[in-house]
Amino acid sequence: MLARSCGHCEVFAEGCRRGFDRLLSRREPARDDPCPAEVFAACAACAQIVDRMQPQLAARLGYRLDGAADPAGVPFYWRSARWVLLDRDGWLTETGQQARHQLAT
Repeated sequence: MLARSCGHCEVFAEGCRRGFDRLLSRREPARDDPCPAEVFAACAACAQIVDRMQPQLAARLGYRLDGAADPAGVPFYWRSARWVLLDRDGWLTETGQQARHQLAT
């Protein structure tokens, strides 16, 4: 995931500091040994925004996972610009219009 983020925040919300300060888990509670698809890099400002976000919105944006969802199959709104799947090997895969539709519903 460090290669995927290139040392930058993967959220890019308003007030983002761009640099990566911490890893956030998409699962609550976080696992002791998460796979790269379960975590994402965030700056302190974006981490605070995600932590305070309504759970439904955080799930729709892919920042939080519902139940036992496979993290590699849940779209993530990456850098507030595009929908991707976070891969188990630490990279990402672009998604199509289907994921964009998820935000609108």
